Amino acid sequence: MIEKACQELGLNVIARMTKAMAVNHLTPEENLKMQGAHIDWVSKHQCLGIWFEDNLDFKVETENLRESDINRIKVMRDITGTRTGADFSVLRLFYMHAVRSLFDYASPVLATFRPTHFQRLEVAQNKALRLMLGAPMWTRIANLQLETRIDPIAVRVGKNAACLVSHLSTRGRQEDLVNKITAAFLQRRDLFTSTTWIRKVTDISSRFGIAHILREGADCPSRDWKPRATWTPLNISFKYRAEGARNRNKHRATEQTSRASYLRPQ
Repeated sequence: MIEKACQELGLNVIARMTKAMAVNHLTPEENLKMQGAHIDWVSKHQCLGIWFEDNLDFKVETENLRESDINRIKVMRDITGTRTGADFSVLRLFYMHAVRSLFDYASPVLATFRPTHFQRLEVAQNKALRLMLGAPMWTRIANLQLETRIDPIAVRVGKNAACLVSHLSTRGRQEDLVNKITAAFLQRRDLFTSTTWIRKVTDISSRFGIAHILREGADCPSRDWKPRATWTPLNISFKYRAEGARNRNKHRATEQTSRASYLRPQ
């Protein structure tokens, strides 16, 4: 059954690298087999760089991100100094590409984080902001964020999650997932109190005001629109200015118009 489901998804499964996890359930006693090999049951596993746990608490992922953040901040501290070293623009550029990219990559998972998890990550980010500005410890965090133009991690994750929902709904992809998110918008909060990923993403989308995008559906082309054939030449008109004969006082320029056509690449 597992192999058939993976084949339908277009996945190439390697049995020796596959692990089984019972999410929010007790670990079954039965052993799983795939391609003649036993699959071990685990309580945590790293998939595509993200650590997952059987209770979906993401404590391991939080510590992993925090440790990676601290190690990169140490590099920022090494390339700066009181007299010589990297300035604010270089330090901010390094942080955006080397540190914040970790949070951007894990944003779909971080959307389900608890406030306590974000607080641990915010402490590491605040150290980086103080290092960029050379600000003392008593500087307000809000002032650090305004001066560096860097949002809190929770806000950044919410923006990325909202963009993901908008992208999926307008491109017409993952219809099953989009339908579940759309249905969650219509559910009453006092009756449906589960803290699933769908619920978290729905609340984030409502907070950022993109609920109307889901109601409008996919951004499909007009019914009258027809794609141009790849072998049809496309005419382009452009103007260029060429220098004319030299005059006594100034150069005279004449405008010429040319047309060209090329074949659209396949």
